[in-house]
Amino acid sequence: AIIVAAGPSLDKNVRELEKAKGKALITAVDTALRTLYLNGIEPDIVVSIDANPANYKDFKGVSLKEADLLTEPVAYPEILSSFPQRVFISSYGHPLMNWIEESIDPKGYLKVGGSVATTCFDLLRKMGANPIIFVGQDLAYTGGASHTKGFFGYDDAVDNGALSKFCTLEMLYRQACRERGEVELVEGIDGEMVLTSPMMKGWLSWLESQVDEVKREGINCIDATEGGAKIRGTQILTLRETIDTYCKNPHDIRERLNTACANYQPPPLDKLINELDKLICEYRWAKDEIAEGEKLSRRLLWLLKDETSQEKLDRTFQRVRNLYQSVTSKPRFMKVSRWNMEPLFFEMKKGKKDDTPQTIAELYHNFFEGALRLVTEGYHEFSKCKKILEEGLNPTDVAVGG
Repeated sequence: AIIVAAGPSLDKNVRELEKAKGKALITAVDTALRTLYLNGIEPDIVVSIDANPANYKDFKGVSLKEADLLTEPVAYPEILSSFPQRVFISSYGHPLMNWIEESIDPKGYLKVGGSVATTCFDLLRKMGANPIIFVGQDLAYTGGASHTKGFFGYDDAVDNGALSKFCTLEMLYRQACRERGEVELVEGIDGEMVLTSPMMKGWLSWLESQVDEVKREGINCIDATEGGAKIRGTQILTLRETIDTYCKNPHDIRERLNTACANYQPPPLDKLINELDKLICEYRWAKDEIAEGEKLSRRLLWLLKDETSQEKLDRTFQRVRNLYQSVTSKPRFMKVSRWNMEPLFFEMKKGKKDDTPQTIAELYHNFFEGALRLVTEGYHEFSKCKKILEEGLNPTDVAVGG
């Protein structure tokens, strides 16, 4: 199976992929999609997991006939709603997905190593692919560029008038990286040193650790990028050599995917709706208590400035503490909202025993103020979800896979 990433080296060998169509499962990251489309190649699976609205541009002007989409709940919603073919939802251990799976059936999860290509890698590993072939996986500024020329960033730079014969996109990338001190050197596939960024170096380290793991499982990994950083543990070949060696026999990839989907039986939604109702109740209670906590902690700050009696201050402080403890003791609310609430809890933990009453009151107020925004949004969103489910959403509209 092949992972098509969006590195600059994809431009040199993308046409070779046509020979692998129907002979290997081709997965592509969303940022590589336009380059594939412009060269007449449709992947079997497109993977898009980023919440950034800019990623929707990867799909604009691209017409797909059969490709499936693998995505995650955090992906930009327009990508899911506008995709014409099947959509598979994966999980990466998010508390909300864990809660949903408890009410339907467990799906497993895909490892996330920081980039879409790392998710592709774990997908192919779990699908039992062997070998796993990297294409466009530069993880370096090959030729001074960060992406294939089909990447929407090139269009944006042209539209903004940022490019000229004296200022290429590659020059803009290098300048931005130098200004941020984000240029490092790593070994390239030919033994020479190549430029990369700390972020890409992190992805490289993650992939190398995973390649080492799958080798012990008997899975061979081939780097057919023909450029960029060396991924230790991979066999380095050209894409033509790789296809000639490993992609000889035709396989009905579409039929295999169709069969896997046909064998899937969507679970009943009764339990999920029932649990969702309980969750909404907890969110409503939490919302009321958090709103009261925000009001009381704001009043507490005013009382501290007004030199109120110590007894009144102590009484108000205790009410604020009780509300905080009540909110954090709600199991469903805390389980589902944990990741969103974590920054607020982190700030609360900064408080020390010897802090002034003013500082402690400010910590509580900041917590309740931030939590009120989160819980209000969550309450409304879950209420909308319940309404959709009760109105009879067909669970086969979206394929949920791990």
